[in-house]
Amino acid sequence: MKNKIILTLSALMLLSACGGGSTSASSVSSELTSSEESTSIVEESSSTSSSEVSSEDPNVGTYVEDGDFTLYYEPAFHGLGLSITAYKGSEHKPILPTEYNEVPVVEVAEGAFLNNKDIASIVIPSSILLISDNAFAYCPNLIALYIPETVTNIGEAICLGDEKTRIYFELSQKEVASKIEDYDFDPELLKGPVSQPRYEVSIKPEVVFQDDFVFLIDDKVKEVANYLGSNYVSDIEIPTSYGSVAIDTIGIGAFKDLIGLVNVTIPEGYLTVSTSAFEGDIGIKNLSLPSTLTKIYSLAFSGCSSLEEITLPDALTRINWWSFSDCTSLKTINFGENITDIGHAAFQNCALTKLVIPDSVTTIDERAFSGNSNLSSVILGSGLLSLADNAFYDTAVAGDKVFYKGTAESWVAITDAFGGTFSWKDGTTTYFYSETTPETEGNYWHFDENNEPVIYE
Repeated sequence: MKNKIILTLSALMLLSACGGGSTSASSVSSELTSSEESTSIVEESSSTSSSEVSSEDPNVGTYVEDGDFTLYYEPAFHGLGLSITAYKGSEHKPILPTEYNEVPVVEVAEGAFLNNKDIASIVIPSSILLISDNAFAYCPNLIALYIPETVTNIGEAICLGDEKTRIYFELSQKEVASKIEDYDFDPELLKGPVSQPRYEVSIKPEVVFQDDFVFLIDDKVKEVANYLGSNYVSDIEIPTSYGSVAIDTIGIGAFKDLIGLVNVTIPEGYLTVSTSAFEGDIGIKNLSLPSTLTKIYSLAFSGCSSLEEITLPDALTRINWWSFSDCTSLKTINFGENITDIGHAAFQNCALTKLVIPDSVTTIDERAFSGNSNLSSVILGSGLLSLADNAFYDTAVAGDKVFYKGTAESWVAITDAFGGTFSWKDGTTTYFYSETTPETEGNYWHFDENNEPVIYE
């Protein structure tokens, strides 16, 4: 840790020399380089004895306790400023120190807030120039991190493992924001062409609390962001408003891993269910989605292993990557009338036995229904334009047959997931729909009196 801090403070010295800092190294150095002045600023900390720290040695740093914060000062680097190295409090919205005895706090050090389960919101003060590696790693309830434009250097994986966190930057920080690496978050959450951004520029929704719920609120964002109640509750009344503000979004991971949850009704008026919103809720048996719902993001209901049936609203047009993957009891999907895209592994490893894809669907992505080992009957809609050749990998229809509601001519026009000519790689046979007995030989089918597919003999 100490070596890392020394390196990062070295970087800050260079920044200051180039005009990047608001306080010069020399001005702070003049206050702190003498042993008498240093002694008046720093105190003996619980982790470091006076015999271990000597302000007369410019190569040895000193720890300072400032309320719930531990600060660190390294004289060898000309007194550029202090680092926050630890936070021991339990506040949901702690206020970070900006100075100690008129010496600025310029860094959030490596792992400073590591594994803190209480913080929900952090506003980085403008005195901070650097946020080091893993500074806020594994903070499961951190919803929002606000970074000012004074921060010009950000380390690696500052929010590693923080599944619910959004990072908010100033508009002038587009270049800095763009350097946030995928591994700052769970890589699964960042895959796919329609993944939700984990950082935003120029907006600053406020984190607020009501009962057991945490919200993100501003003119554009109206989101229930987290639930702080028991993981074993069986029913939750999802709020429709915060004060006079109507809520329309369930946030990233908001109700994740509530293993006791059985019944979920998302109220009318909700538009979005975000990434991993109900992921891992293994007890959910009854799920009711509102007619207003337009977006379900990746992994939203993944791992809801007790869910047996879902009805998707007509307002929904896309089912995103892994949205219902590993719902191992899911046997029935009632598609809405306007679904056009079924994303990568959207229903992978479910318990489907029969599947009817509506004519509105144009795209079925890779492994969309793979792993449904008992899936023995598939009817593809006539509107299909793109079909991944492994969409039904490891199902009973793979290598057997599928029923297509279009013609042989329209089937030839279908492309694979990469825009090339489609063909089954596993020997699956396609049968084409005909309302009347075909006059020519070929692979044809029709519906019987029970609306089941039957092959013409």
